[in-house]
Amino acid sequence: MMTQTSIDQPDAKGRDNRVSDQAAESTFREVDDSDRAIPAIEFRNVTMIFDDRNILNNLSFKVMKGETKIILGGSGSGKSTTIKLVLGLLKPDSGQILVDGEDITNYGEAEMMKVRKKIGMIFQEGALFDSLSVYENVAFKLHEQGVPEEEVENEVRRMLRFVNLEEAIDKHRQNAFRTFRRYATARRHCPCVGG
Repeated sequence: MMTQTSIDQPDAKGRDNRVSDQAAESTFREVDDSDRAIPAIEFRNVTMIFDDRNILNNLSFKVMKGETKIILGGSGSGKSTTIKLVLGLLKPDSGQILVDGEDITNYGEAEMMKVRKKIGMIFQEGALFDSLSVYENVAFKLHEQGVPEEEVENEVRRMLRFVNLEEAIDKHRQNAFRTFRRYATARRHCPCVGG
């Protein structure tokens, strides 16, 4: 069991568990960076109901910039719903959703496109299209936004080099299955896609 005494003094085997003053100071000091003081994502009393089933009930949480949160739960517990709410793909029945301190709860599609540009995500299984090549998957959102093909090609090649997959540019997902997470990463980092 961890106690304050076990932290402050060496244990029975002589191991020193103490935290140095420097480490404690850097770990516990207040955040000086005002940008990091504003949560990257914040839910305030968010409720979401589907077919009379309460999926999210008064959910509140914050994810600070640089922080990692994990959403765990069984099927139908609201994990995907929470992500869709952050992306503005769904609207809550009540409550507020903030991204970088900006209340996005009632944003329309045009406003949400600007917010989504700040958000990077990789979905389970990469959310890639089986019928498209690696190039087409990475370029998908850029094409959707009307970016000129020359710019798209340059950016796709740059992102595939970033994940060491430029040689797979013309392969299809089923032919590059072991590496699909890397090209999902490239797709995530492609500008206007979410990185």
